[in-house]
Amino acid sequence: MPKKPTYEDLEKRVKQLELAETEAKALLQERETAQRYLDIAGVMLAAMNRQGEITLMNKKGHQILGYPEGELIGKNWFEVCLPKRNQAEIKEVFRRQMSGGFKPLEFYENTILQRSGEERIIAFHNTLLYDKDGISGVLFSGEDITKRKSTEEALKKHQKLFKEVESIGKVGGWEINVDSGEYLCTDEVYHIHEISTNSPLGVDDGINYYTPDSRLIIAAAVQQAIEQRRPFEVELEIITAKGNLRAVHSIGKPDLENRRIYGFFQDITERKQAEQKRQELEQQLSQKHKMEAVGFMAGGMAHNFNNNLSIILGNLELAQMKQQPDNEVSKYLQHAKIGVRRSRDLVQKIITYSRQGIIHKAPMHLTTIIDETLGLLQSTLPSTINLQHNYRPDSHTRLIDADPSQIQEVLINLCNNAVQAMDETGDLTISLEPVVLKQQDILEQYDCFPGPYSKLSVQDTGCGIPPDILDKIFDPFYSTKEEYEGAGMGLATVQGIVAQHGGMIKVDSVPHQGTTFEIYMPLLIDTSLEEEPFEERRAFQRGTEHILFVDDDERLATLGEQLLSALGYQISMMTDSAEALKMFTANADRVDLVITDQTMPNLTGKDLIAEVKKIRVDIPSILCTGYSSKVDEDEAAKLGISAFMMKPLDLLQLSETVRQVLDGDKEI
Repeated sequence: MPKKPTYEDLEKRVKQLELAETEAKALLQERETAQRYLDIAGVMLAAMNRQGEITLMNKKGHQILGYPEGELIGKNWFEVCLPKRNQAEIKEVFRRQMSGGFKPLEFYENTILQRSGEERIIAFHNTLLYDKDGISGVLFSGEDITKRKSTEEALKKHQKLFKEVESIGKVGGWEINVDSGEYLCTDEVYHIHEISTNSPLGVDDGINYYTPDSRLIIAAAVQQAIEQRRPFEVELEIITAKGNLRAVHSIGKPDLENRRIYGFFQDITERKQAEQKRQELEQQLSQKHKMEAVGFMAGGMAHNFNNNLSIILGNLELAQMKQQPDNEVSKYLQHAKIGVRRSRDLVQKIITYSRQGIIHKAPMHLTTIIDETLGLLQSTLPSTINLQHNYRPDSHTRLIDADPSQIQEVLINLCNNAVQAMDETGDLTISLEPVVLKQQDILEQYDCFPGPYSKLSVQDTGCGIPPDILDKIFDPFYSTKEEYEGAGMGLATVQGIVAQHGGMIKVDSVPHQGTTFEIYMPLLIDTSLEEEPFEERRAFQRGTEHILFVDDDERLATLGEQLLSALGYQISMMTDSAEALKMFTANADRVDLVITDQTMPNLTGKDLIAEVKKIRVDIPSILCTGYSSKVDEDEAAKLGISAFMMKPLDLLQLSETVRQVLDGDKEI
């Protein structure tokens, strides 16, 4: 039976209970005080035991997680406050921490899950808790850094975007401290200078990359900007660390209150190159338009001019025929004829330049015409000219479709120019090689096509061509020679001939070092070649046949009648093509040949011939013209016209052509 407690025992027990109550109240007060301290903290403060159960969570923690105060106590941290995707991994880390496997990270970032299901990023700081048995749990604090992380991510994206924009635009920013000379710049400035971002780049270093002229420009611009307190804008040139020349555009603004100058630096090399290319294309197109304009002009003037020359030349021929060969007047007439022929040749050169001249193309070896031309030149060149030729071995087997006489004119023109440029002393080198042109190789003003070409180069060691006139050298009548030395049609004619053959010319010239003209002529695929002998006829050819001669210009018609009559022919002269058709209709059996001008009112020359052929299909015919855009030699042949002649008509050539047509000679 237990002993009955005494009064003293009861009094002692009461005192113990009172003491315990006092201690409990003090402890509760301390806990409440601690909780208040925890709750006024601006960060999450929490603790959990070894099982991961939350044993402590302040007010801020509940707010961050979105729970009412006290609701999380006793809940499992991992299952309630973490996204499912992270639970297994973090539980394993916590288990190892509780077993003493490794110390927890003091600072780390992790994602938590709010009651609403929204995720937040928390920066944690934690430490282990211990009791008499060892590790009892973990105490941690957490700060919501979601907004900060979002801002950091946005900042990183903007920085990345800014760098990409800098890289695409090749723009770099810079800032200079006026007092200390400190120089700050973005990575793109380093890239523009082609140096590593690890290399220091100070103000002096940057200036050292400028060309001498650019150093003066930037120094003056900065000084003026500081004095006038306004921005500056300049274009400069730098030589990069790799030795490349770059064009840059720099804009700067002074901030004198903060003793700074800041701005940007842009690489505009490609833009400058594109501008230069555009200017070159504009010059090429301008040259093409010049050629078209001259062609239009040539077509307008050639017919009338050649008609006038025909009258002059014909009358000179008649006058000379009535003079004795040794008569002094006959010599004057001969000189006048030479002048007329030169004028005729000048008109022909203009037409050739405009790509409207008549050419007689045939397959030929370019080496053959070069050798023949150099043979002619060799005897006339000064002995102080060192003439050389250099052919690629396979050049001898390559064929072009060309008019030999015109190709010879091209070569003679270029060689004569070269000799004059060298002041009759130097090296003249003729080279020939096959090449393949791509589309980007073809200059805008030429109607060439990509493919195989033969490149004929004429290189001299003369005075060269100044850059400011290089784009004018092919202009008609442009010349740097004295007035008595040439008409300025040499290179214009060369360009016209080359263009007519479907080719192209390139010029490379360095003042005081020399010039190279490169002629590109399209190669023929078929390498077969048949040589045709050429027989020159010199004497006047005469006859007695009846010729119908038609020209709407009465002076030319009369002149034709006189010239042909002088050769023994019977002539019916007409100035109206419609009347001429009536005359032929009534006398078709009496007419042996019809010679007619092309450009006439009512009925053109080719139409007149077509009508007379309906009456008598075998009638021989000759079509003459000073210039026509409607018909040429090939077109005349297709129409069944026997021969085609360009005015002014040379009497020897006319006599030969008439005789050949009447005799039925097809080789005219």
